[in-house]
Amino acid sequence: MFGNIMRFNFLLIAVLFSISTQLIAASGHPLMDSTFQASFGAFFPKSNTEFSLDSSTGRIGTTIDFEDDLGFDEHSTLPFATFDWRITDRVKLNLEYFEIDRDSKAQIEKTINWGDLTFDTGAQVKAKWDVSVARIFLGYSFYKNTNIELGAGGGIHFMYFDAKLSGDVSVNGNTLHAEEKADGIAPLPNIGIYGKYAFTDKWLVSSRVDWFGAEIGDYDGDLWSVDAAIQYQAFENVGFGLNYRFLDLDIDADSSDWTGNVNYQYHGPSVFMTVNF
Repeated sequence: MFGNIMRFNFLLIAVLFSISTQLIAASGHPLMDSTFQASFGAFFPKSNTEFSLDSSTGRIGTTIDFEDDLGFDEHSTLPFATFDWRITDRVKLNLEYFEIDRDSKAQIEKTINWGDLTFDTGAQVKAKWDVSVARIFLGYSFYKNTNIELGAGGGIHFMYFDAKLSGDVSVNGNTLHAEEKADGIAPLPNIGIYGKYAFTDKWLVSSRVDWFGAEIGDYDGDLWSVDAAIQYQAFENVGFGLNYRFLDLDIDADSSDWTGNVNYQYHGPSVFMTVNF
């Protein structure tokens, strides 16, 4: 699926560039030249989460599939917000933020080594998974006219993770209730490309691809983030849109707060309202 999304986005950008040489420019979509643009909406992702937490003594933690092993709902509904500032005609700054908070309670079907704790098969385990994503991106539009914009740039994804398991564990023959959590902030620099095409003064399509792969401090990982959107400008300063987003993240960590691995994916549609001025 990821390969198909990538091919679609690159094809879209290529097609937009070709169309720009053949069609008459639109009369002027407000989002092509607005200085500020803020979007607010609801995101409906389907998630897949694999996470491990090593012990303080170096024991490798069990890789847990939060959906299959702990009964997490794959689907979520959450708010998000983005803000764009067109600093000059070709230079733009994008800010974005959203968070996913999920929890569950399940009777586990395998032994789980989680940090310094061991939950035996059949134990009742409560679990929590929170992730917050903040994105800062500075882009330069190397091609821009009244209805086409193509650009590239760089930025940072700040991703905060908070994972916690609690339940009954056996210690020296005694049953105790215990909990342990892992949290951390992973700053992930990335490069990206983006494109917009306003095919009328009301309708606009856009797409974006971000990529990261490197070792930064206590974190070593890679990230792909892809999205595509269509927007309708209902009024001069207000529009509505539909977006589809995909993220694939794989991180190994060795920090004081968390030593382990996370493999996290989500994809799904979002609906939003845009205010521009």
